[in-house]
Amino acid sequence: MTQRPLRFFPPIATARRRLFRSGAPLSWLRTRAVSASLSRRGLGSTARRVSAWDLDGANGSLGLYYQDEDPTVGIGLDDVASSSSTAWLDAMHSDADDVILDVPGGKTAALYQTFVGGPEDLITFIRDSERRIVLVSVIGTKKDSLPTIADAIETFDSSVEHVVLKNGFFGSSDEFIIFDGTTDDRGQKRFGKTRELAESVRAAIVYLPKLSPATDAVLDEAGLSFAKGVDAATTIGRRHAFNVASWLKLVEKAYAQTPISIDGAAARRV
Repeated sequence: MTQRPLRFFPPIATARRRLFRSGAPLSWLRTRAVSASLSRRGLGSTARRVSAWDLDGANGSLGLYYQDEDPTVGIGLDDVASSSSTAWLDAMHSDADDVILDVPGGKTAALYQTFVGGPEDLITFIRDSERRIVLVSVIGTKKDSLPTIADAIETFDSSVEHVVLKNGFFGSSDEFIIFDGTTDDRGQKRFGKTRELAESVRAAIVYLPKLSPATDAVLDEAGLSFAKGVDAATTIGRRHAFNVASWLKLVEKAYAQTPISIDGAAARRV
C-alpha cells in the first residue's frame, strides 16, 4: 500500500501524503517556503489535494496570504499550544494527498504534548493514517537558523525523513558556509558540524531558488500567494506574473526526486 506524505517546515513537517514544519526565528522565510509548496494546489498536472494548517492560531502569518480558513483551499488555523487542539490531527485521516503543518518557533514539543508516549506516539498516530513523515528545516546563511535542525533530529532522529531547505533569499547555494562548512587559508576545515549531523540521518539537502526581490515585494503588497500570482498580470503586471511562473518551475525542478517533490513522487529511502 502506498503511503501518503506528511511534511513539516522547520522545522516544517509534512505528512505525505503529509507535511509538517516547525519554525525557526525566520517566520517570513518559512512562510514563503511553505507558500511555494502550496502552489501545487493549482498547477495543472502537478495539482494535489493539500490540507494546510498554521498552528500558531490567529497569530499565524500564513493567514495573510491565505485568508480562507478552509485548509483545503486556504489555511486552517489551530493553536498547537492548546491541549484541545485536535483539528490538525484529524486532518491526518482526511483524503488530502499532503497535510502541511506550519509549526511556530519553539513549539515543536507541543505537537506531541497530548500523547502519553511523546514523539514516538505522534509518529505512530500519523503512520496509522498511512502517511509518511517529512520534517523540513528551513535555514538561512547565519547560525541562528541552524539549531532548528539539531532540535528536529534530536526529537525525531531517523524515524522520520529530514529535509534541510536552504532559502535562496539569503544567498546562492554555496554561500551557506556555516551549515556546509568551509576551508580557511591554512587548509583547516571550519564550521559544517550541522551538515554532518544532517547527513548522519540521511537528510536531503535542497536549495530553494531565489525569487526576484521586486516580484516578491509586489506579491507581498498585493497579498497574493505564488499560485495566484501566476494569473495576476492585471494586478501585479505581466513581467512579475511571468517571473512567478518561471520561478515555480525552478522550484519544481529543485524539489524533484526529493521527499518534497511537487508532483508528490517523493523519493523513498531504501
